[in-house]
Amino acid sequence: MATTDVRGAAGEEAIGWSGRVMDVLGHVSRLLLVQGLWLGGALAGLVVLGVFPASVAAVRALEAPSAPVRAFVVAYREAFGRANLAGAGFQVAWLVVALDVAVSSSLPAGIASAALAAVTIVGAVSAVSAAYAVVALARAPRATTRTVVRFAVVAPWLTPGRALVVLAALGAVAAALLTAPPIALLFGASAPLLVHAALIGPAVDRATA
Repeated sequence: MATTDVRGAAGEEAIGWSGRVMDVLGHVSRLLLVQGLWLGGALAGLVVLGVFPASVAAVRALEAPSAPVRAFVVAYREAFGRANLAGAGFQVAWLVVALDVAVSSSLPAGIASAALAAVTIVGAVSAVSAAYAVVALARAPRATTRTVVRFAVVAPWLTPGRALVVLAALGAVAAALLTAPPIALLFGASAPLLVHAALIGPAVDRATA
């Protein structure tokens, strides 16, 4: 009986481990799938018009209980106009940041350093707010664009700890792009969006309840 009990316990432990491995593989597979969908959605909108709706659709696909491809396609179509309208301000901010970085190289050293510090802060703040906007668009599809933008601008300042974690996830993507492009290509959008949805989603739910 003791031998049977030991074998039974070992068998249950093996089944438990295999189940956990399958869960991990399932999550990784979904991240890879959503990453591919995100890339396709971004390219379908010629990047400029595709990034925001693809990001919103990716959050929906990551959170969908089943059929992530269908969830992505439906969300992409539904969110295309609203996502681009909400994201326009952030894209303008990033364009200004890029222009300032390009111009700063021709400025005196002291002024260039101050300018780079300023645009870095602007870029970081706008990136975090954009992440909040994406999750809000995905979680509250009936919210007005004005409500989404207001939430994205105000909410990070109300919970700075959460905003810093969101910023850290974005920083990890930037670091991966510079040091490990293959990893960024495989998980550069889906992984941070999964983190953002987990962090920001409850705040969106409370704000729209």
